[in-house]
Amino acid sequence: MPSRCSIEAALADAGITVWSAFLGGTSGTLGTTSVLAVALGAALLLFARIISWRLLLAQLIGLAVAATLFNIAGAVTGADSGAAIMPVHWHLLLGSFAFGAVFIACDPVASCCTNPGRWIQGFLIGALVVLIRVANSTHPDAVIPALLLISIAAPLIDHAVIAWNIRKRARRHV
Repeated sequence: MPSRCSIEAALADAGITVWSAFLGGTSGTLGTTSVLAVALGAALLLFARIISWRLLLAQLIGLAVAATLFNIAGAVTGADSGAAIMPVHWHLLLGSFAFGAVFIACDPVASCCTNPGRWIQGFLIGALVVLIRVANSTHPDAVIPALLLISIAAPLIDHAVIAWNIRKRARRHV
């Protein structure tokens, strides 16, 4: 069973450190590997109020919760999947999660319009990224499938949130 130390040792043997992953010194699609560049873009878009901070934060929370749960389950069951026992910070730094979270998930066409819907959508995206990474080791960068699946559900999430709000207000005025 690989441990956290063996995962980090394997990454170090490949020349990948936390700092190099943060700066974009890893292999991947052009523009998607530098978390620093994506963070600067996110800061600009947040400052201009073009993207929702709720959706970004919810994606981070969803990813962290799912990765932590898989870490706990992997430790208890003795899982041998590297993604199941990968620390949360590596899920954030490796692959195109940051790029997808900022530039694809926050696209107004693909995201929810209601604030509760943004929280739900973001949490589901983050959790599904980890779930796909753990369940399908042949496709370690699960950002695009997760974004597509949850973005398809965005209108349904908004519809459910609005219907819930209408029912809540109707009960208040009866």
